[in-house]
Amino acid sequence: MFKKIPLLIVMVVLALPMLGNVYTVTTIPDPKTQGQDYYVSNPDGVLNQQAVNMLNQNSVDLEKMSEVELCVIAIENYDENDYGDAHSFALDLFNTWGIGKAGNNSGVLLFLASESRDIQIITGGGVEGLLPDITCGQILDENLPYLSEGDFNQGMVMIAQGITNHLVSDEARAELLLGWKPKEDNAGIYNYFIFGFILLIVFAFIGYKRLQGKPGQNRQSIQQQSAGTQTATGCMSWLFPFPMLFFYLYYKNARKNVKSMPLNCTNCGNKMTLIEGDERQQYLSPLQLSEENIGSKMHDVWQCPECQHTDIQSYSGNKSGNYDVCPICGAQAYQTTDRETLQRATYVSAGRRRDTKTCVFCGYVGTAIVVLPMLVHTTSSSSDGGGGYHSSGGGSGSWGGGHSFGGGAGRKF
Repeated sequence: MFKKIPLLIVMVVLALPMLGNVYTVTTIPDPKTQGQDYYVSNPDGVLNQQAVNMLNQNSVDLEKMSEVELCVIAIENYDENDYGDAHSFALDLFNTWGIGKAGNNSGVLLFLASESRDIQIITGGGVEGLLPDITCGQILDENLPYLSEGDFNQGMVMIAQGITNHLVSDEARAELLLGWKPKEDNAGIYNYFIFGFILLIVFAFIGYKRLQGKPGQNRQSIQQQSAGTQTATGCMSWLFPFPMLFFYLYYKNARKNVKSMPLNCTNCGNKMTLIEGDERQQYLSPLQLSEENIGSKMHDVWQCPECQHTDIQSYSGNKSGNYDVCPICGAQAYQTTDRETLQRATYVSAGRRRDTKTCVFCGYVGTAIVVLPMLVHTTSSSSDGGGGYHSSGGGSGSWGGGHSFGGGAGRKF
C-alpha cells in the first residue's frame, strides 16, 4: 500500500498545472494598476498580444468619444462554487471595481471564462438604454462561432467592436455626454419638490418630442430614439421617486404602444395606411422578402386608401451588420462564408487574408483580399507573451466608480 503513495503524489503534482488558476473577484488582476490606458485583464494568456493591443486601443478610443469605460476580462476559470454562474461573478466584479463614470454609470464589462465556455456582457445603469439586453445578446450571437471554434482573439475583438459601434453614434454620444449630476441642495424640502417638478416638465417635453416620429418612420426606430429618455427618468426616480417614478412608468408604457408614423401620399396628399400581416407580402419583391427572412432589412408597406398608391419604406433589420450589399443583384444578403489566411502578419510586414462571400438571394460567390495589419510592439520595456500586463511608465490608473444593476447578456459557447 505504501509503495503506491509516491505514485499518487506524482500523479497529483502532474495534474495540478492542468487545473489552471481559479479566480475570485479579489484575485483577478486589475489592468488599471498598469496605467490609465489599460482595460484588458488577461492573466492566463487566453488572448494573444495582438488581440490585447487591439482591445486596449478600442477601449481608449471608445472612452475618448463617449466617456464609456469598456473593460475586457479573459481568464480560464472563475470560482463557480461561490457564485454559481458567470453572470453573478461578472456583475460582482463590475461593481467591485466600479467600471464606468460615477456620475452616469457609463461602464461595460466583457467577460470570458474559456474553460467553462462562458461569455458575458455586463452594462452599467447609464448605458442600458443605448445597449439593451436584446442588443447585447445579438452581438454575442453574431460572434459565437468564433468562440465555439476556439478563436478567442477574433471573437473578443469582434464583440468589443460591436459594443463600440452601438455607443459611438451621434445620438448615443449625446445621451452619454449630456449626463446630469445632482448638486447638493440644503434649501429644504420645498426646493426639493420644486426642482423635481421642473425636471418632470423638462423630461415630459423631451419625451414627447422623442415619441413624435417623422412621416414614414417605423415603430422600432421611434422606440430606439426614445430609449435614452426612459433610462434617464429611471435614474432620476432614485432621487425624485415622485413624480419621476410616475413619469418613468408612464413613458415605458408609451414606448411599448408607439405606432409607426403614417406617410403622406405623394399623389393626393392624404394619409397613407400601413399594411400589416400576410397581405403585405404581395407588395414585396422576392429580393425584399429574402432580406426580411435573413433579418438584414425590414420593409413597411404603406398604401393610400383614396388613390391606392403604394410606397415601401425600408430600414435596417436586427442582423444588418452581418450582410453587405450584393454587387450583382443589389440585395443586402452578401455574407462572408469562409476566411483563409494567405500570409500571417508579423512585426515587420502586413498579412493577407482571402474572404469568400456568398449572396443568400442570388447565389453569387465572390472573393476579396483583406490586408491584415502589421503587429505592433507595445511601448513597455517587456512583454509577457499575451498576458496583457506591461509597465505604463506613468503610474497606475483607476476606474471611474460606476455601477451596474445587472443589465447585459450572457451565453455558453
